[in-house]
Amino acid sequence: MSISSASTADRGVSGLLGLWIGRIIVGLVLVIVAGVVFFVVKGENIEASGYVGPLVSLFVAALFALAPLLACFVQTTSLDRRSKKLDGVIIAKIRTTQYFQIAKATLASVQPASVSEPDFVVPMLLFAVIIIFCSLLSFMALFWSNDFSQDSTLLGGLYVLQEGMTREKIIAYQSGTLVVAAIAFVGAYLALFNRLLNQINNNDIYPISFHYFSVWLITSMVLAAVMRHFAQIFGITENAVLLGIALAIGAVPAPFFTAFIHWAFGKLNISGDKDDPSRQSMPTNLNLLMIDGLANEKIDRLAELEISDAQVLSCQNPFLLWVRLPYELGLIVDWIAQAQLYVCLRENGFQKARSLQIGDIHKFVSVLSDPTAAADLCGELGLKPSYVAPLLASLNDNSCFVRLREVKQAMLADSTSDRVGEGPGAFASAAVAAPTPSPQTAPIPQAAV
Repeated sequence: MSISSASTADRGVSGLLGLWIGRIIVGLVLVIVAGVVFFVVKGENIEASGYVGPLVSLFVAALFALAPLLACFVQTTSLDRRSKKLDGVIIAKIRTTQYFQIAKATLASVQPASVSEPDFVVPMLLFAVIIIFCSLLSFMALFWSNDFSQDSTLLGGLYVLQEGMTREKIIAYQSGTLVVAAIAFVGAYLALFNRLLNQINNNDIYPISFHYFSVWLITSMVLAAVMRHFAQIFGITENAVLLGIALAIGAVPAPFFTAFIHWAFGKLNISGDKDDPSRQSMPTNLNLLMIDGLANEKIDRLAELEISDAQVLSCQNPFLLWVRLPYELGLIVDWIAQAQLYVCLRENGFQKARSLQIGDIHKFVSVLSDPTAAADLCGELGLKPSYVAPLLASLNDNSCFVRLREVKQAMLADSTSDRVGEGPGAFASAAVAAPTPSPQTAPIPQAAV
């Protein structure tokens, strides 16, 4: 048996084992949920026995552990739908473009997060166990307040070591610490579940991500408990304020930990920070509202794919966006072309170019490639005519522009007889295809325009 066939067989066995482990995990959680529901519905005198709260807590813990596992199953279905949509392209020229081949390879290389994948079994199992443990610690333990009579360094801190502390005060203080930690757990769970969905949606989920989520849960609860102990230093005594801070710590534990470290360094006169750049030195925000056709609802849809401004949009693969958005491929290509022109000319130059009927990077290159129109365009935009050749050369060295131009040309009809205005347009295509920059002038970066 060859090495490749042996490795394939090993992967098949590992995948089958992972599939059965995943089914066992989901099955156990479902059994717990079903058992709790049956016990609550059919049980007699359950309310009098005081087991309603603990059983509900167990039910919530099982659902909390099951929800992330079920959410990961969506990624496999989503990848299949994207691949089918990409395979449905019938134009032969489009299928030969670089962007299309990159999109095919990207989708083929994505490993979905699933318990049927051997690499994800242990991280997802550990994550589920930690969720169940933190849930039971946060909710179920609240129904047995008598168990907090024993001094705990984490829940009681130095408060329990003070003289004259009665058992009732110790129980009340430690119970309050647990409430704060429980609120931090809820905030952490909601925040990381939202992060998990975003990463699944963007194919950015890896086995290490689940270990990161596990640490997130534990860290948030510990930080909230510690915050409870030194809150009085900052004059925080109101319970509502403590709960609000605990919820915020759970949602974003890293900034609070960083802020505490900076505060400690400030007290010790130790500083390793650098000054932030002035606002005058920072670049402007390339807002997507500058792009024609992008309204707020479409911008929100792009934000789900982590496309926050025109700089990010200008570097996107149109096929990867097309298989995930309900918009036509031509519209997406036009948005990216507009974004590339916006990045090149910035706000003032982009506005002037649009007033001259130059709305995307392809039209801009066509005009710059025409010897007669280039001088007039430079005059309108406030550019020197000597910039034309370096600009064209820098654009031809830009992989995003070159690949987008290839897609644009592939979308056109094979016959050129139906084109409008063969003269300058044909010259422009030839000129940008093989630019000859001046030997005395070096290409300038786009930001300088």
